[in-house]
Amino acid sequence: MNFPELLQALAQHLNLPLKEDSQGSCSLLVEQTLLVQLEMSRDEAHLFFGARLGSLSPGRYREEMLELALRENGRSYPHLGILGYSTGANELAFFDALRLDIFPAEAISYAFQIFVEKALIWHRAIERGTYPEEITMPAQTDNFMVR
Repeated sequence: MNFPELLQALAQHLNLPLKEDSQGSCSLLVEQTLLVQLEMSRDEAHLFFGARLGSLSPGRYREEMLELALRENGRSYPHLGILGYSTGANELAFFDALRLDIFPAEAISYAFQIFVEKALIWHRAIERGTYPEEITMPAQTDNFMVR
């Protein structure tokens, strides 16, 4: 399945108008503040999810958030996504890759909803200068706006 076909299948499951952009990815603006991107690997074996969660200025808050991110990355099931830190941009990022040969579109859409919910929790915490809460349920698809 190529990327436009996969986006079409995901669009049906998520009830969203997903389209490939000129860069070969698909960007969604969630709650007007969080940009989430989807992109297929060149060999069409994986689908990548990614989001920049926000800037972390030097100090105690950044140290504590990075410690929480490391703990989150070390969690066992259910585990979705990897939190990473860009020293150049002072930003926390969130990303994941799903193997397309073992995940049907329905499972990918569910994983994507959980990914977005987790990204929103961390993004909101960074915006407020607080700490992330636990994930309780997948995101509602009506929070999305195609960019």
